[in-house]
Amino acid sequence: VVVVAVVAASRPAVGSAPAHGDFNIGQLIDDGAGGLALVDTDTLCRAPAGLDLAAYATNLLSGRTGDIDRCLRAIDGVVDGHGSAPDALPWLMAVTALRRLDRPIRRGKRRWPERVTRLLADVETLAAPLR
Repeated sequence: VVVVAVVAASRPAVGSAPAHGDFNIGQLIDDGAGGLALVDTDTLCRAPAGLDLAAYATNLLSGRTGDIDRCLRAIDGVVDGHGSAPDALPWLMAVTALRRLDRPIRRGKRRWPERVTRLLADVETLAAPLR
């Protein structure tokens, strides 16, 4: 509960940018010409810059051991390729990770209490820069 309060209290003032709104690796397909095409665009929107980057990385969180390391490596790789991180990225990472807390329960995962506990620990890791 404390981490939710920290995240809520630290919302940055940022401008909006076009966003996919539900971005993850599964939203990309081979375009047949050596490139990638973006699909599933029913959630296109304007959102804080960096939302899609955060959603991409936190999509790797599901309450498994080591998820946070994979998530952080993914965001580091994307930011390195992008050149810089949007100012709101730490906050967006925490928020998009918080949105995943219900997934182990909703999907009927065995040992869902441990997975939710791990997810909450991952959110706390992502929220640490906001404190």
